[in-house]
Amino acid sequence: MAENESLDLRNPGGKRWIDVVDGVKKKQSPEIVAHKASRKLIAALRKAFKEFLDAGVTFEGSVKFQMQQRRLVISSVFGGIDGFASGITEDC
Repeated sequence: MAENESLDLRNPGGKRWIDVVDGVKKKQSPEIVAHKASRKLIAALRKAFKEFLDAGVTFEGSVKFQMQQRRLVISSVFGGIDGFASGITEDC
């Protein structure tokens, strides 16, 4: 997936999020800011899902990949996931 700051939900400086950040800075009501954030989040997710599909990756496949990556990190840091992450099933 191409680096696209509009998809990076962790980047509050992304162009997609300027309207939301401005609302907070201007001390707009929480309802107005929440509405703006909701609209932007929906648009960002829609674009991300489109990028996934264009790349031939399903949302389910992406989630499974992320869970596998987390298992690898836990395994390498803690020497295994037994007992540590018993709530994570193998079919995730």
